[in-house]
Amino acid sequence: MLATALVSFREGVEAFLIVALTFAYLRKSGRVALTPAVYAGTAAGIALSFVAGWLFSQADNQPLWEGLLAAIAAAMVLSMVVYMQRNARTMRSDIAASVETAAARTGIGAFAGVFAFVLLMIVREGMETALVITTLARETGRGDMLAGVLSGVALAGTLAWAWARYGQRVDLRRFFQVTSIFL
Repeated sequence: MLATALVSFREGVEAFLIVALTFAYLRKSGRVALTPAVYAGTAAGIALSFVAGWLFSQADNQPLWEGLLAAIAAAMVLSMVVYMQRNARTMRSDIAASVETAAARTGIGAFAGVFAFVLLMIVREGMETALVITTLARETGRGDMLAGVLSGVALAGTLAWAWARYGQRVDLRRFFQVTSIFL
């Protein structure tokens, strides 16, 4: 249960940060009309992540898939830790640049660009979560797994609320350095 709680918390926080920074940039740049694209991209990303998790759990030849998914999940976590250590200080500006590129279009193109950016970022986090939790599900009972995921998401939601209220005081570089150590 603790392992699934930590995975869902960590990935939930990452996904929330992407969404929060996208909202902040849209507000700051006067593109508040594009916020529905962020909501839609987030919802679609979460739905796709759940579908991926379900598909992974239904795969035939479970031992083969278990080993393959464990190797992929380990590689993703390791690459993410290395990436965070190298890029934590520029992450906010990188996200802002990506949103600017997506929002620079007009009309439906801007909506589609912001939607696609958020969808891809959420699905990336969701797929990583689905891969790791699918491999952990083989080790724990489904009740423990569900409790871990729900508690991790609840903690991430609590942090999301705190971030929305006090986020301007958080040093993102230090935050990502500390959380990557926990991984």
